[in-house]
Amino acid sequence: MSKLRLVASDSFEARVTELAPWLRGLALKLTRSTSDAEDLVQDTIERALRHADKFSPAREASHLRAWLSSILNNLFIDRCRQRHLQPASLEGVDAPAPVSDAAEPVWARLDESHVRAALPSLPQEFRTVFELHLEGASYQQMAAKLGVPRATVGTRLLRARRLLRELMTPKGSEA
Repeated sequence: MSKLRLVASDSFEARVTELAPWLRGLALKLTRSTSDAEDLVQDTIERALRHADKFSPAREASHLRAWLSSILNNLFIDRCRQRHLQPASLEGVDAPAPVSDAAEPVWARLDESHVRAALPSLPQEFRTVFELHLEGASYQQMAAKLGVPRATVGTRLLRARRLLRELMTPKGSEA
């Protein structure tokens, strides 16, 4: 505080600290938190005393209020920007419990043999596309072989996957 006293005169310091309750009210309106408001007021007073040479002593008290208000507002905006740029902390957030191995989804237990066993249940146009897909054919190759547009191959493959999911998922369980 000794450095601050070198810059700020005792009368200026008294005038600034006299306005502290008014600053607290303004800070509380901005922050909506008592502790944040107290921190903001302390930083405002500190900055005002540190830069007292920039404030003319001949100015009226209303000018001092406006100057302190500007300092407080700018500090508040800086803090909001810093909070926005900092990643959110996950401390205190309730996270869902990890899924146990017993609750393994049905599709995780299926392999290619299950898929091949379900293929005959599909309509012919979907089965053919899916079999070509299992062989590793590209969409362009499948389209040329079947004589249909490439987009039709994609649509048939999507529908084949949906039908297989329905066929292979027992009723009442999650997909």
